Amino acid sequence: MLYDFSLLEQQMSPTGYIHVTGADGYAYWIGACAGVNGVTCQGGPVGAPPPVAIQSWSGGPPSQPNIPSDSCIVVNSVTPRKCVIDSTPAGTKGSAPGMWCHYAQGSSRAGTTLDVRYICDPEVPGVHTAASQIGKTGKYAINVTGAHMCGTPPPLSWGSVTLIFFVVACVMYVVGGGLVNVKVRGKKPTLSEAFPQWEQWRELPSLIKDGCAFSAELSQKAYYSARGTAPPLDASLSRRLKDNEGGGDAT
Repeated sequence: MLYDFSLLEQQMSPTGYIHVTGADGYAYWIGACAGVNGVTCQGGPVGAPPPVAIQSWSGGPPSQPNIPSDSCIVVNSVTPRKCVIDSTPAGTKGSAPGMWCHYAQGSSRAGTTLDVRYICDPEVPGVHTAASQIGKTGKYAINVTGAHMCGTPPPLSWGSVTLIFFVVACVMYVVGGGLVNVKVRGKKPTLSEAFPQWEQWRELPSLIKDGCAFSAELSQKAYYSARGTAPPLDASLSRRLKDNEGGGDAT
């Protein structure tokens, strides 16, 4: 599935983050797909990748880009992460189709984990973001809901298109040829008469056999030519020559 994160990027472009007030009453700065930019938590890990979210209990957006370490926490870094597709059908209790990403490293505190769910909801044209800390644990959850999170199937590859075209062409050849032979040429609706070019197709196994034998012979010649030696004589040909020699002595 392909997901459109352009709306998230548009919301993040002016400031480098999405600011929401969580259900737990704390403020969250969320980077989601690209990581938080434009605001930092002084207590965050040094040299770590950009955080996917910062939690603060100091109120609204800071007047300075750095939040004091005693009032914030880097929830988790953008990488590494593990993302899976949630294909639960719409309407299923407790879930909805979309994508789910799990983050477990790069936090200001040990043992902190973050689950970000991109939830498909066709009735939400924009982006609705919600964040919360699960109880007093180190587990956090962010939900990004919208129609753009429903995803679209990836386009077919050239190989898939070629395979589909080949199968359709074969079906049209057999069905169309059979109808022409029966309806137009008046042949009996049997395999030997209705199947198009049946006599030629009957020769296909022997042609494949001859082709394999010819290829094996050429490969053998090339192998011994590379070694600088002559290929061994055909055993059946040696037997026939020996039989002919024996017959000549008898006469």
